[in-house]
Amino acid sequence: MLISIDKQIYREDINMTLSSGVEIFCNILSTTVIIGGLSLKIPQIVSVVKASSTRGLSFSGVILEECAYSIMLTYHFASGYPLMTYLEYTVCVLQDLLLIMLILYYNDQFSLMSVIWFAVYFSVYNCIAFRIFPDFIVNASINLVTPLSVFSKAAQIKTLWEKKDSGHVSLTTYSIAAYGCIARVITTALQTADVAVLINFISSGSLNLVIVALIIVYRQDKKHKLY
Repeated sequence: MLISIDKQIYREDINMTLSSGVEIFCNILSTTVIIGGLSLKIPQIVSVVKASSTRGLSFSGVILEECAYSIMLTYHFASGYPLMTYLEYTVCVLQDLLLIMLILYYNDQFSLMSVIWFAVYFSVYNCIAFRIFPDFIVNASINLVTPLSVFSKAAQIKTLWEKKDSGHVSLTTYSIAAYGCIARVITTALQTADVAVLINFISSGSLNLVIVALIIVYRQDKKHKLY
């Protein structure tokens, strides 16, 4: 009887140790993702500003990506998930907003309609974050993230494929994004086990890797043509 109790206590100690180890590991991964997120779009923004051009960038891709990031941020906030599992989206949302403004500016597309769409955007995502919308809408919103992410990446892949030129698309930005998705697959699986979020990270990570590969290929082709 005493031996059985000792074995049970030993198993509980092992489980607690493993649980603590997993939490520490996830927090380390999350920290690296957050650090990457702080600078995710900076290389892309710098590239656009330096060139005063958005050549190679898909505007529709950036818009869809911003919508996906915003849903991830507001859904996680509304669901009360640990801050470390989504903190980077706070910065990603702001950086994509700046990138959208730069694209509008350099393409002379700023208008009253742009301001109206920005107002609608802020209203909708505030309603998700603070659960002003009914719960079924908030919970259903996460199911839109994967299609939005896939279409945003597909739009960028289409632009690169058609132009056969990476233009001013930042390799660093998409490399960081790919790493972030892979890391988030691990932290989500271990901490929240949210299947919809997992599917989004897996699909987004895969497509980010495709974009990274295309940028590398087209840059190499450009170098060969120069020589």
